[in-house]
Amino acid sequence: MILDKLTPAERLAFVLHDMFAVPFDEIASILGRSPTATRQLASRARRVQGAATVSNAELSQQRGVVDAFLAALRAGDFEGLLAVLDPDVVVRVDEAAARRGAPREIRGARNWATGALAFSKVARFVQPTLVNGAVGLRLGPAWAAV
Repeated sequence: MILDKLTPAERLAFVLHDMFAVPFDEIASILGRSPTATRQLASRARRVQGAATVSNAELSQQRGVVDAFLAALRAGDFEGLLAVLDPDVVVRVDEAAARRGAPREIRGARNWATGALAFSKVARFVQPTLVNGAVGLRLGPAWAAV
């Protein structure tokens, strides 16, 4: 995921130097750039790498909240949903996913939980997944999770 955020030149400079200890002079000749420019490419790649790390403890905590949310949704448990939602939650609905005329933004845990319960029957198709390095949910048929 981190490497996908890099340009091809950044990716090459980072991997060759940091993973395989190739000197910047050699990488520069491959990229057709100066050694200084090549060092800067690898440096930027390291900053992107450091910014994207999430600890296992944080992922575990996120997974606990997502699991509690999903359990409450599947059970149709309004109070359970309120327990895991921020009271000031703002949910924005993608235009392509919304019904015509439906609101594109829902504010507040109570409003969102009320609407979410209408989908509790399809919650069996919702699975926890990593979304941009954080724990989230994915809706799809059961066979798509395999």
